[in-house]
Parts: sequence; C-alpha cells; structure tokens
Amino acid sequence: MPREFSRNQRMGAQIQRILSELIRFDTKDPRLANVSLTVVELTRDLSVAKVYFSLLQPDEDPKPALEGLGHASGFLRGRLGNKLTIRHVPELRFVHDDSVAHGVEISRLIENASKASRLTITGASGSVTSRIWPSARMKSQVSPGKVSWKR
Repeated sequence: MPREFSRNQRMGAQIQRILSELIRFDTKDPRLANVSLTVVELTRDLSVAKVYFSLLQPDEDPKPALEGLGHASGFLRGRLGNKLTIRHVPELRFVHDDSVAHGVEISRLIENASKASRLTITGASGSVTSRIWPSARMKSQVSPGKVSWKR
C-alpha cells in the first residue's frame, strides 16, 4: 500500500514543527519575536531545506528577521540534529514568504471595491444610482435585457 505523503513532505512537516518550537522558545534574538514559519521544502536528497517564513505584522521589513534567522541557523541546525533521527541534517536556507501581505492587500482592495460599487435603487421607475463616483453620479435605465448609462 503506497504512502499518502512522500518522505520529503513528512520530513518537511516535522522540521517545520521543530523549528517553530525552537524559534519560539529557545532563541533569545528579539528580531525573531514575530516570525512564523509557513512552509519547509526539502530537496530530493534531503540535503537542503528551504524554510519560508512570514511576519506577524505584514507591514514590517523582513530584513532584520532574515538576518536573525541567518545568524541563528547554526544553532537551529544543531538543535534540529538532536531532535531528528536522520544521518544528515539539511542545510537551512531562509526565504521571506510575502503571501500573507499579498492576501491582506487583496482583501483590502476587494473591500474597497465592494464598498464603492454598492448600488442604491431609487424609486419604482427602474433607475439605479451608482455610488462609484460620488462627484459625478451616473444613472442607468434598467429595462428587460438592456442597461444604458446616463450622466
């Protein structure tokens, strides 16, 4: 019976759990206080681990956190070797994952667009006033199968 996940995926998940604990409880570097690990990708031979991290405040600059992780990588790799039962502990390469910041930005844009595009129906005549441009209100005549815009 084949396994559900490959060895790389299982090891990546285990490395992510251990590194998250180590960063949270064992490191004393204040630059790592707001770091959250998102994904660990391992090469096929398990020699290199790409560790993606994000910041709890997406607006912050990731450079100090990246420098702190680079500075602590030897310590983290040593502790990782103590907790894992493999012969070769992978080299740790840290990469900033800005997908959280992109998600926040996209959510903000969608929110602004939905607020701006709300339509108010005025009266039973079928005319609709758009709130997209408050200074230049546009009216549309709604008839079955046809919409025309007037200023």
